[in-house]
Amino acid sequence: MRIPKVPGVILLLGILSAPACLAAENTVPLAGTVFLGEQGLDMTATGVTSGSQIVWFGPGGSISSVPAATLTVDNPSDFYISPVLFGDRTGPWFIAPGNSLAFYVQDPLIEIRVIDETRSFQITKDVTWIPKGDVAGFRIDTNVYEIAKRPGSPGAPVTIRIRGPGGIEYSSVDGYQLEDIMISGSPFQTGGVWFTGDYESGTYTVWAESTGNDMNLNYKREGK
Repeated sequence: MRIPKVPGVILLLGILSAPACLAAENTVPLAGTVFLGEQGLDMTATGVTSGSQIVWFGPGGSISSVPAATLTVDNPSDFYISPVLFGDRTGPWFIAPGNSLAFYVQDPLIEIRVIDETRSFQITKDVTWIPKGDVAGFRIDTNVYEIAKRPGSPGAPVTIRIRGPGGIEYSSVDGYQLEDIMISGSPFQTGGVWFTGDYESGTYTVWAESTGNDMNLNYKREGK
């Protein structure tokens, strides 16, 4: 069974708001972290109100007399972290004129690795196949686990995508659900969940998407 490695598995940074996206995933606390591409966020707990101005002082976050960027908030209960407006302005954002800290913006990152749990090796650009009959698992490295820190959040939803021979896409392997896996830390490891003996030999493509608040739809970049 050939399984090519996808280096920085696609985490389309726009937390793909899966159909089952839970409300708690979009509630941002004071000084909480949000990610490029997230939409429908409730920012009211950060102190941001309709019509208030939020400011960014640059990469270091040091408060100065003149902000490097100023934005006016329209609806704090339905807020969009636009990659266009916030893409090169990550770090702390403050509420003017008092310059009280409101929230942090981060660029989402994600990488997935396929592990042969039977023989203890991982798929790389040089090792591109798993012997049929071995048990495989996945390791996800990402920073979107910060979503798990939001009040009432069950974790950051991530979906593992597998496309097999003939273009077949799998929503589960051997009973392990691949959609909306809740992650609260990094790295996250599934352990052995994919018995390759149950599947036909051929080429399989594997990637991952952060699936919360439409991040993956709004920020379609490999590794994001």
